[in-house]
Amino acid sequence: MSESAVTAEHVEGFQPDHCANCFEQLPGDPNHRPHLFCSELCRDTAALVRYWRSAVRDGRFETDPEVRYAVQIQIAHLLAGGYHGQARTIPAETRTLVKERDKVCVSCGGPGEEIDHIDGDSNDPENLQLLCKDCHHGKTAESLVPASTEQMDFVQVLFLERVAPDEPARLCDGQDWRQAESRLRAERRRRLVGPPKRSRRNSLDPSTITWLT
Repeated sequence: MSESAVTAEHVEGFQPDHCANCFEQLPGDPNHRPHLFCSELCRDTAALVRYWRSAVRDGRFETDPEVRYAVQIQIAHLLAGGYHGQARTIPAETRTLVKERDKVCVSCGGPGEEIDHIDGDSNDPENLQLLCKDCHHGKTAESLVPASTEQMDFVQVLFLERVAPDEPARLCDGQDWRQAESRLRAERRRRLVGPPKRSRRNSLDPSTITWLT
């Protein structure tokens, strides 16, 4: 679907003023922030579906172990309640500090490639360490817990209903989402704020004007 065809009034797989992922009614926002998802969890779910769909369709999910690993980690974060990406985003200056401090992977002494949160989401340098990719993957794998039967059922339904079909089940599942998102946000903002107010202009009654002669 082209961006010009996207409106918030009628889009298959999208309901105005409802979460783009779960279709629950979006709460009002006193600051008029035009959210399209009701939570980070719903936003992360939609992001996983888009990535997974793309990887399946271009063959990377079958041929690239790194892509399969990335999908598995995203699923694990989803089942644990979400990734908390905003909280875990490390400022550039902190990344530089950790790289200069550790220099190499603190686990095996190899080239340091990735910065790891030691425990939790804190971006305090004392909670960060430099690891190589293999050590980082290994540490992450050790922290994962086996999924329950209910969680496995959820993942299977997610794949069958939203990843496997040729056509995206929701607007946020398709690769055109990024193009549509900005327009849908603008439309939601207009509904939250209301139509722009016209500026008042002083009107003059011609009958009150006295012409000097």
